[in-house]
Amino acid sequence: MWETFKNEDVHLLATTIFVVQLATLLVRSDPGSVQLHVQYAKYSDNRNKLRIDRMNSLDFDTVILMIVFFMISAILHAYRYVESKTQNGLACSMRVSWWRWADYVITAPTMIVVVGISVGIFDMCELLTLYASAVSFGLVTVAIASFLVITLCVADRVVDVDLSHRLQYVSYVSVFALAYTYLWSIAISALRKDTKMLASKCFETTTEKTAVFIFAFVPYMVMWASIFVRFGIAVNQADGDVPDSVYCIVVVMFVGFTGSFPIILACEMYLSTKVDQDLAELLYTTAGVANKVALGWFMQMGVERAQNASE
Repeated sequence: MWETFKNEDVHLLATTIFVVQLATLLVRSDPGSVQLHVQYAKYSDNRNKLRIDRMNSLDFDTVILMIVFFMISAILHAYRYVESKTQNGLACSMRVSWWRWADYVITAPTMIVVVGISVGIFDMCELLTLYASAVSFGLVTVAIASFLVITLCVADRVVDVDLSHRLQYVSYVSVFALAYTYLWSIAISALRKDTKMLASKCFETTTEKTAVFIFAFVPYMVMWASIFVRFGIAVNQADGDVPDSVYCIVVVMFVGFTGSFPIILACEMYLSTKVDQDLAELLYTTAGVANKVALGWFMQMGVERAQNASE
């Protein structure tokens, strides 16, 4: 059944949904009514020792931030829809698309930051740590997907120079961000050895697959562990009841992320004979759209409730 449902259909549907959410937000929400206060420490040099002098805060308009998020999401999916049509749905090219990497390092980490803010994390350093952890997980995931693309596409003779260059860039970025020597060794093999040798050696054993999969999970688990710790502290210290939208955001996003990207990655690595390139890309795209739509809806619900409470 999935063969009749293509990637460009998902991107077109996502673009339509985000445009509708954007229009609804512009009509029903009042910019400036809900402010987000993010704190950061102001340090001073006291006898060659740094100490926190005071805490400053930055004020952001929540509605404006949501508008920007929906606009970026709509633009990314619209461009990927056009790219899918021009590439004729070729999974090998789509999976290492520059715009897919942009989606991984912009919208996905932003969603994690929103979850962190929802549970009471307002410190700039903590939010940047969450963002970096999400970016790291995304980069490792894309790097692994790139290696799998090279491995699985060699037989189809669709590995071109441009795709190899993109693999090289994402490998460098992944190693720079994470310093994972194992991924670096695979990247060197991908760049210097014959592609046929790579196809027979890359992720050949279960141990190799498990090691890379665990490496990808390290920043992911650190990211969610910090969120749940702060969420537990916020619930215990709350004066009143925690809004339902907060519970929805935390639970749905955790289940959505854990039940989609890691599981799809594991299926692709361990069940490569059953999960081919087209199906894997379709699952990744659908999971990403579902998570972003759910988060956008819960965010909008929370903003509208905050506006009604202030009136």
